[in-house]
Amino acid sequence: QLSVADIQEEEGVQFININDDDGKRVKTRAGIRKVPIHPELIKLGFLDYVAEMRKNKAKRLFPDLKPNARGEYSATISKWFGRLLEKLNTTIADTAQQFGEKHVFHSFRHTVRTAFRNHKANPERVNLICGWSRGGSLSHHYGSISLKELYAEMTTGLIYDLDLSHLYV
Repeated sequence: QLSVADIQEEEGVQFININDDDGKRVKTRAGIRKVPIHPELIKLGFLDYVAEMRKNKAKRLFPDLKPNARGEYSATISKWFGRLLEKLNTTIADTAQQFGEKHVFHSFRHTVRTAFRNHKANPERVNLICGWSRGGSLSHHYGSISLKELYAEMTTGLIYDLDLSHLYV
């Protein structure tokens, strides 16, 4: 449901502004946030894609995604991902290695949290980046963290052992 206008820059940091403007839905108040764009996404051409969408005067960032009957844009991509995993399973002979019910599109959020934990990222900053509630203590609700600090946390804490350089633009 992201709009092209949700890709912004502040403090020299490119970010995704996740909000509930223009009828968009966010589950909780913690879900409304600014997420720095990971440098790997930039190397893969994400900002070039955004520029192309702006040039084409697109309102939505992914205009081919259509909402389901409940207005959810994620449903289509979730179903596509499920079908992709089913196809991949046909290529994996060892059934113990195949994807199961716990492997769904939403699993990426868990993978992100695991990567942050494995790289000893600051839990409060991870919660801000990922849109998870920061707890009930009043101390969690006062003050803020700059986008530059969140970007630094992302670049040092969200690391995978993958070589994507062949996909760089």
